[in-house]
Amino acid sequence: MAVCELDLSAVDGSVIHFTQAFKALKKEGWKTLILAPEPSSKPPNYPLDIIYVDAPPSKSTAMSMMRRLEAYQRHLVAELRSGLVKFKLDIIYVRQGLLNIAPVLASALKDIPMMLEVNGDIAKELKIAGFSKAITGMFKLQAKMVYSRPSSIITVSEHVSTMLQENYGVEASRITVIPNGVDIDLFKPKSSDPELRERYSIPANAPVLLFTGYLVGWQGIDSNIALMPELLKHHPDLRFLIVGQGPVRESLEAQARELRVSESVIFTGPVPHTQVPKFIGISDICLSVKPPLLPGSPLKIREYMACGRPVIASCGTGYDFDMVETAKAGLLVDPSDNTQTIAAILKLLGDPSIREEMGGNGSRYAREHCSWASAAIATNSVAQDVLGWNGDDDKDSDRKDNAGVSQG
Repeated sequence: MAVCELDLSAVDGSVIHFTQAFKALKKEGWKTLILAPEPSSKPPNYPLDIIYVDAPPSKSTAMSMMRRLEAYQRHLVAELRSGLVKFKLDIIYVRQGLLNIAPVLASALKDIPMMLEVNGDIAKELKIAGFSKAITGMFKLQAKMVYSRPSSIITVSEHVSTMLQENYGVEASRITVIPNGVDIDLFKPKSSDPELRERYSIPANAPVLLFTGYLVGWQGIDSNIALMPELLKHHPDLRFLIVGQGPVRESLEAQARELRVSESVIFTGPVPHTQVPKFIGISDICLSVKPPLLPGSPLKIREYMACGRPVIASCGTGYDFDMVETAKAGLLVDPSDNTQTIAAILKLLGDPSIREEMGGNGSRYAREHCSWASAAIATNSVAQDVLGWNGDDDKDSDRKDNAGVSQG
């Protein structure tokens, strides 16, 4: 049984991660039934079975969020009780959310082994988003309680693993690092789409920088826009294509106007995830130059690489961007040093052969090392270790009928 706090109708990295990971686990034989908050519009043709749990609408205030989560947890407890009666659950798999209390209690009361997947530091994310010290402190205390329960914790990067050990006292022996993946059937090298360039008034031969993702402060997009006046001196027809939506979009648009580069900085707004490869396809260089605020494993880097585009990303951060250097798929720069980023962009724009070589390296690396299928195989192995099933063919066969997961 999968339990989540995500709005599965949204187009963001968390939903993409959840959907792709559980599709891959389904291919590994896991049977899952997802419990999720009722969204304003249900996602059509969602590839997994869902039971929607009633949750009141939420405004962007801390109190509204808390009331919504409290109500959701109450309804979730009822659904979990029903699920525990109806289904034989072998394991409860919790994908970290704001409140994981209900599945933790279910694990403890019914003595069902629990696995937890951690993608970042929620307390720190809330602090950066402007929530009060009291709210962030409460979530940190709750996180410590949640982290004490699982038999095994999966993290998406070594930096997240270190954060859990240093900030929350989690034993290294309970942690396994399994990085995020990419849909290698969807994200593959594509030639530039002339109709898409025309839609956004991008000249046929104009070079294009690209960012895809949720527009929030920790993405560093404002620092990327700040580079444009200098870059346009060297490439007057350069375009910076920003694909996505988020709370800082208006401030980013205002910044572009103030710098007088608004004609060269293009905001597409939200686009379906299935269309993102086309946008990557019209780009020459993809960017993820973030400040060192949060640990994590961004999906976008793997999507850029899988599509065969060179990447410029941050070094010295809590993100797993070392893979860009390992794959020889791009360049890493100090996000606090704009001269480094400008030099890297100009170097790649000035040499198509290097871009082609790096793009090819990245595509091969993504296909060989970054598929969701690989992540699912690793996750399945951890689950079997937790259950003591590795090496037991009969139990492995039973798993296909009885495996249960809970994601929060």
